[in-house]
Amino acid sequence: MKRRNSQAALLISVWLCLGGLGLTADSNSLTTKKSDRMTLRPPLRVFLYNYALLSSADLQVAKEVGTSVYRNVGVHVRCFDCYPGEGELEHNPDCGRMTPETLVVRILPRSKADNLKQPPSALGFAQLDQSGGFGYYASVFYHRVEELSGSFTSSTPVVLGHVIAHEMGHLLLGH
Repeated sequence: MKRRNSQAALLISVWLCLGGLGLTADSNSLTTKKSDRMTLRPPLRVFLYNYALLSSADLQVAKEVGTSVYRNVGVHVRCFDCYPGEGELEHNPDCGRMTPETLVVRILPRSKADNLKQPPSALGFAQLDQSGGFGYYASVFYHRVEELSGSFTSSTPVVLGHVIAHEMGHLLLGH
């Protein structure tokens, strides 16, 4: 029960924070359908860089789970697959333009994650603005998500989706 209340408090905080950015559904238009209200605001754009080279099916499941967390509180999230290429990132026109509504999430393999000097228990981290504002970049450690999902009945892509949503929450809340 305590964990459920904690999750509810986090989601409410995210909803309130995003409301200030104008990204939530319009609460004054209760007479319109929920789907209509959600389209009134610009979507939160998430650029996903799949450095861990997950299959497209697993990445799709993770995106669906992560976006559903925000959809449940009235926030429309649109994910873009931004593929890493040889040495440099391949050009993807959808992933090129950052806006105030854009977040970048990198899914990292062990080889890249080990260089980042994060605590062994961390599943990822959000790079926050040092002046106390919102951040735009988050990283998720895929090998740690795999290890964690082995102790649950949920699949790795489902756990990954929740971890991505969690790190996005840090960026949006600024902590």
